[in-house]
Amino acid sequence: MKPFKSWPQSVNYSATAGFTLLEMLVVVIIVGILASIAAPDWFRYLMGRRVVTVRDEVRQVLEEAQTTAITRREQRVVTFYTDEEVPTVSIGSTHNDGVRQTLGGDSVRPGMLTISATADSVTFDYQGTVESAPITITVTPTGQAGGRTSCVVVTTLLGSLTNEDGSACP
Repeated sequence: MKPFKSWPQSVNYSATAGFTLLEMLVVVIIVGILASIAAPDWFRYLMGRRVVTVRDEVRQVLEEAQTTAITRREQRVVTFYTDEEVPTVSIGSTHNDGVRQTLGGDSVRPGMLTISATADSVTFDYQGTVESAPITITVTPTGQAGGRTSCVVVTTLLGSLTNEDGSACP
């Protein structure tokens, strides 16, 4: 049997192990430069996602109102509150009588997005048709130069809905 060999009693560490302060500063500066280049695009991407989320919620509210009008065989009115700090809508049987609901959830802070519409409400009759069309509901970032604009268009009297982005919004 071979005798057990023990570990050396002293370990000789080199005095040059690790990074110098200068090397660390160079890495921090490079990371800072890369972050400053990427940050605006990242924030623009996030704002675009918020705009699309609110647009999709507007479309969902319109589809819900139209479906409810058809199934209950009664008029449903979607009202848009364009003067609110957060995009807000309501669904009711007449103009401005429904429960107000904010769009965008927790990711949309007050003053971040603006909702505008060519009419202050959309009325679906008992057959799900609209009184007048086209009606455009536009969602835009507030105070964002070059921000993404998106909209939902009620295109026909039958209540057909389409999503549009940017310059395609009427």
